[in-house]
Amino acid sequence: MSTKTVKQNDVKEAVVPSNIVEYNERLEDINAVPDSEIMDITIPPSRLVGEAETLFNFAETDKEILVRSGLDPELIARLKSASGALRYSCGQLAKALKSEGEINAQWKTGSQKGSKLRDELVHHFLFAYRDNAEVLSMVRMATKGYTNDDKIQHLVNLSAIGNEYRKELENVGFDFSLLDEASKMSALLGDILGKIKATGTDGVDGNAARLIRDKAYTYLKNIMDEIRRHGKYVFYRNQERFRGYTSAYNRRRRQSRTEVIPEAAEQREAA
Repeated sequence: MSTKTVKQNDVKEAVVPSNIVEYNERLEDINAVPDSEIMDITIPPSRLVGEAETLFNFAETDKEILVRSGLDPELIARLKSASGALRYSCGQLAKALKSEGEINAQWKTGSQKGSKLRDELVHHFLFAYRDNAEVLSMVRMATKGYTNDDKIQHLVNLSAIGNEYRKELENVGFDFSLLDEASKMSALLGDILGKIKATGTDGVDGNAARLIRDKAYTYLKNIMDEIRRHGKYVFYRNQERFRGYTSAYNRRRRQSRTEVIPEAAEQREAA
């Protein structure tokens, strides 16, 4: 029996995306951000991540002088992983929202089919059991309620009644496959509704994912704000370096406002 020598290059280790690693590194710190201190998102997270990467390059270059001004060097080290953590948490939120959207769409389609099937069963039952007051009362009781859970239970109840009292249905040529369909539909809708209540198909809760994203945003923004404060202090006479410690996004917004205001004033004067 021959043996095959496995070369080192034949075995490839799984590569874990760096954003996941950075997210896991910072997750404890991110979770430690109090809910009461979560910042409003004033800069799109993707823009903030881009600015954080630029800021990291500036801070790494100026590290010595920034530290002399009192900046904790650990903040510079955390900046890069904090930006990766925010990028990853944004991806998780997008995934959760997509999952919720898909599940809600499935419920909408399934619920409409379920309601149509329920109405068809009720139509047949009311005619088939017209001379059986007891069963008619059961049918009416079985279809009470308007909640999503009630809609599912209606199908379960009607399927059970139809299978229990088959003779009257046979007399009107009822299609008994509708009872099997009702049973299967109730199981399907129950599964979908369960996922909706759990909010997320992969164990990713949209609300929880949003909270983590917001905390990751706050955590990163706090680090950036502190580094920028020191950078502006140190380079207040060096406009080129000073600019590196300001937000390009906010600069563009201020510039846009100053361009719009004079134009609005001219329009008022012309009027």
